[in-house]
Amino acid sequence: MSVKAKFYVAQVNQYASLGGFAAPAPAGEIILRPVTRGAENSMWASATPSGEIKMTIRTEAFGWFQSRLGAEVSITFEDPEPVAESQ
Repeated sequence: MSVKAKFYVAQVNQYASLGGFAAPAPAGEIILRPVTRGAENSMWASATPSGEIKMTIRTEAFGWFQSRLGAEVSITFEDPEPVAESQ
C-alpha cells in the first residue's frame, strides 16, 4: 500500500556554502507544507494536523524545487520493502 499526499513548496533557502561541500549544484533547505486550500482538500484538511517536511538538498534537485516555489507537488509514501501481512 502507498499513501499519496499533496504539499506545496512553501520556502526555498539557498546557501552560498553548505558545510564545506563543494558545488557544482546549488544547495539549500526546502520546506514543504500540506495543501489545505481548495474544495477538493476541504474534507481531510479540517481534520488533519498541520505539519511540514524540511529537507537539505545538495544536488540538482534543489533547482527543481526552486522553480516550483509556491506550487503544489505530490509525494508518495511507500514501504521500501514489502511488508508481511499480519494475521
